[in-house]
Amino acid sequence: MGRKGFQIPDLILKELSTSQKSGKLLKDKVKEELYLNPPSNFTKAFNRALIKLIESEEIKIVDYDSSKDKRKNKQAFNPDPIVFDSSKRLTRPNINELLKNMETNNDAYYKIKRLFKHKQTELEELYKKRWKFLENRTFNVTTEDIEDKLYDLEYYHDILELLSNFDETQQNAAFEDYYVDSEKADQDLASDVYYLADSLEEKYEDKYMLVRPGEVTAATILLIIVDKFENSKNSKIFFYPISPFQFNDIQFDLDYKSTVYNSNSDIPVEIFLHYHLTVDPSGRMTKNDALYNKGFENPLEVMKEPDIAFEHVIDIISTYNEEEKFSLYGILGKGLSDEPGSIYVFADFYKEIMKINYSDRLKTILGIFKESSRD
Repeated sequence: MGRKGFQIPDLILKELSTSQKSGKLLKDKVKEELYLNPPSNFTKAFNRALIKLIESEEIKIVDYDSSKDKRKNKQAFNPDPIVFDSSKRLTRPNINELLKNMETNNDAYYKIKRLFKHKQTELEELYKKRWKFLENRTFNVTTEDIEDKLYDLEYYHDILELLSNFDETQQNAAFEDYYVDSEKADQDLASDVYYLADSLEEKYEDKYMLVRPGEVTAATILLIIVDKFENSKNSKIFFYPISPFQFNDIQFDLDYKSTVYNSNSDIPVEIFLHYHLTVDPSGRMTKNDALYNKGFENPLEVMKEPDIAFEHVIDIISTYNEEEKFSLYGILGKGLSDEPGSIYVFADFYKEIMKINYSDRLKTILGIFKESSRD
């Protein structure tokens, strides 16, 4: 076994290979990597490694953040406020230059390919994290479970009284609008239910300190669903923490610290009121069935092997004219960089360009050539 801390220079280079970092953040990251095996004087060993890497020109100083140095007398070397970068890391201008040259330069081609594969791996990890979030926080209960939870609401009996004012047609309209297809639902009939539910909410908003707007309406619709499926013994209702529209937008922030509920007894009634839902009358749907039927997309399932994906991107871009190619390379350059938001640019670029069929693209181009030759 080598001396403790011998890995520090390599760990510094590894951290700076993805983005520039302040000395403070860099030190924290390296210490975290060493975990149980840091040297006795870690700070001294870290500073010594930094100086050696600067002297060998493997890393460089690019900025100074005074907010990271709280000392009154700044005499000794302190790397915390200094921003470091790897001398080998490619910036966006570097990447754009490589993209411009890669059609005639093997070295540029392979550097871009490595960047692409690294970025796709990063994107896959993000997709895995998001899908796991969704799977862990999606659950199902019975209509009886829901009714038991709603019974504890202070305004439960008021909602029952409210619903007694509507016939089955009106309740069905509200159910269709909220749960099935709002475009096909009778909006006039549904609005009657919503109007009284909103009025009830205004009445009790201060009295019961409602958690969010729309709580009474949500409880009203849930009771309509309970009534509609009370005779379906096997029916299940699936609840989702966010809507498909939100989840399928990769830039929508997910609350990874939110609670994961493992049993019905642990679930507070507010979750039923504020989660999105779908009903499985047969009771046969698995969680994955419920996710896909609701419209959630798992992008991992349509991602190609990195080598194949890269060649597809290059093949497609090669079919465009120089002006269009310049724009596409500009977007790809942003996506391959480590600039803020670059992963989202790469995700959108990847998603859209993978939809383009190479054979169809060739037919289009050859068709244009054919028409031009006739002229």
